[in-house]
Amino acid sequence: MPFYHWDDLTRKNLAKPSDSEGSIVIGENITLNRSISQPGKVARPHFHGCEQMINVVSGRAWFRVGSDEKEVTVGDIVHIPPGTEH
Repeated sequence: MPFYHWDDLTRKNLAKPSDSEGSIVIGENITLNRSISQPGKVARPHFHGCEQMINVVSGRAWFRVGSDEKEVTVGDIVHIPPGTEH
């Protein structure tokens, strides 16, 4: 199906190593998700076989992508290449 609406997607835990919950659309080479992480929750290091982009729309978070790390906030975009631990 080529068309989605966030309100129609089921919210769930997105990945076992993560405490975030949200909705996800999985493509052949990239995933797009809308997730909510509560303060103090941690995603354990993991990787995916596809590219991932994260757009921060509220709050702030600390991210590590490979050997790069940064605190991100509203308006920041995190690009995670395929197979890169984050």
